Amino acid sequence: WNRHKMRWKVLWNWKDTRQEKYFSRAHFMRVGMAAEDADAEAKRQALAFRQSLVKKGVIRPYKTSGVKNVVWNTRVNSWMVKWHEDGKCRTRRFALRSHMDSGMSNQEAKEAALKSAAAFRATMLRNTCYGLPVPPRATRYGQGVYWNRHKMRWKVLWNWKDTRQEKYFSRAHFMRVGMAAEDADAEAKRQALAFRQSLVKKGVIRPYKTSGVKNVVWNTRVNSWMVKWHEDGKCRTRRFALRSHMDSGMSNQEAKEAALKSAAAFRATMLRNTCYGLPVPPRATRYGQGVYWNRHKMR
Repeated sequence: WNRHKMRWKVLWNWKDTRQEKYFSRAHFMRVGMAAEDADAEAKRQALAFRQSLVKKGVIRPYKTSGVKNVVWNTRVNSWMVKWHEDGKCRTRRFALRSHMDSGMSNQEAKEAALKSAAAFRATMLRNTCYGLPVPPRATRYGQGVYWNRHKMRWKVLWNWKDTRQEKYFSRAHFMRVGMAAEDADAEAKRQALAFRQSLVKKGVIRPYKTSGVKNVVWNTRVNSWMVKWHEDGKCRTRRFALRSHMDSGMSNQEAKEAALKSAAAFRATMLRNTCYGLPVPPRATRYGQGVYWNRHKMR
């Protein structure tokens, strides 16, 4: 209903151009007929005209796809499947180029992509995805693999050349016809863990935050390796700075490796001595003239 021109308007696309047709009360007004009746008749005629276009195949219901919540996105040249999950609108693309085989026209590839989108939509409905349980609230599953509750997908995090990298693994990418959403989530988790393990094997990342030793981490702000342990119910730390391990003619990477060796040796000594449960010297701080025990720095 066009309020400015006071008439009904039918819109459709034909050969990538926008078409329109108007139905005004003036065309249906008869002697003795009220304006409201003329408007109602114009509305009926507009709806009947659009239905005739659908029957002729000129247009399809639900925005050219014929399937509810499956729409064509011209900008990315893909079919978009939309659904609601966890109170938010989710989407998945089915691109024309990924369904284009040799000797296939654009229209045939478009139809193939639409079939995949419709099958995915049907699978989501069969699994009643709207109310499915999601993985537990805990966010971390292994080193560097997290569950993002807001985006409902797995995330792998790692550092490369001092920049933070990330990659997502969503259930939507692994959902197949007849597959339950829980199985798709489990497959996404397996793929995320396998991807991170492949990064470890390639040497792109090291386990335990680049050191290869548990509880030994690199602190960029102070340019040091940090060794962490728990004692007396509190978390303790000790730094092994790069600058204190820098000798003449040594590069930054060599100094970093030397500092890491010192940190790893200290960590091993702490474990050998079972530092977590060992009794520490008495709480008195003074041992003779000018000699004190620092419980925080353990020295």
